Amino acid sequence: MSAAAVAAGAMAVESANVVGYQEITVPTGFSMRGSTFKAISGSYKISDIAVLGEDIGGAGNDYAQKINADGSWGDVYYYLTDDGAGVEDGWYKDVFGDEAVTDADVIAVGESLFVTAASTLTFKFAGEVIAGKPEFVIETGFSMFGNPTPVTSTKISDIEVSGDIGGAGNDYIQKINADGSWGDIYYYLTDDGAGVEDGWYKDVFGDEAVTDADVLGEGESVFATAAGDLTLKFPAVL
Repeated sequence: MSAAAVAAGAMAVESANVVGYQEITVPTGFSMRGSTFKAISGSYKISDIAVLGEDIGGAGNDYAQKINADGSWGDVYYYLTDDGAGVEDGWYKDVFGDEAVTDADVIAVGESLFVTAASTLTFKFAGEVIAGKPEFVIETGFSMFGNPTPVTSTKISDIEVSGDIGGAGNDYIQKINADGSWGDIYYYLTDDGAGVEDGWYKDVFGDEAVTDADVLGEGESVFATAAGDLTLKFPAVL
């Protein structure tokens, strides 16, 4: 967990939830980032994501897009600045700043944004740390999900999978590297489907298990392909 999140959480009392904030680096180019907190009340809104950076791209050069549950591309959100677009700094649903985001524009626990940044930015997430083991459902097909907790790294091997598991090589995830290139692929295999012990592997045959070095970092996300609806359970922070 980041120092900021730890410091905020350390002040929590027994009857209060642990709250804090975390700053997540968004590299220039293509990446994926997800919220590491949930809202203290209601849903976590796109407008709650603060954007920091000395070289914010201005009109339409920094934007984020969701992927819907059915695998189709979802809404696009632009971060515009007064200098770049002649509008108040913030998130908008159009490149001209005519339509600001609303309370209906949200990012749920485990959901992620596919981000295009003209320069290195920082997303600042603030809210409540999820108690217990955060769960996130990914539907059949193509989607993405992220590390929903403010920890520096979550091991791939610690992500529990249940549901309609597809067997040999049909359920897998892939990272995008900081330079926008495709990263490592991780397969979730089962004994019934692949003749191996249930778990995450780095190959479709189950010959190479993941290691402690295979992690999701702060706010980091992955593309997912699932043969059936799956439930992911992440390690508890609290």
